[in-house]
Amino acid sequence: MLAIGFTIGRVRRLLLGEGLIVAVFGAALGVAAGMLYNGGRFCAGLSTVWSGAVGLSDLQAHVTLQTIAIGFASGVFVAIAGDGCDGSTAVVENRLLNFKRPAL
Repeated sequence: MLAIGFTIGRVRRLLLGEGLIVAVFGAALGVAAGMLYNGGRFCAGLSTVWSGAVGLSDLQAHVTLQTIAIGFASGVFVAIAGDGCDGSTAVVENRLLNFKRPAL
């Protein structure tokens, strides 16, 4: 993108925007999967096989809007804050920081 005239700031914003879109979709899928797991397998397992260890035979999932929002927000935060920790975008970021436009 730098080669076709985009500024460094514009490229950074585009990369951050792309990462944010992926993070939002991932967090939404994670919240949905967590609710299905909590309401299905987890409570069913604790109510049947593990009922002696838990001491209860009737467990129900308890989901509130607050816990859903916290799960979604923390998923987005971790995805954005951790972007580049594996080195995949660190190379791009390093090139953006050290980029110098050629003299015309």
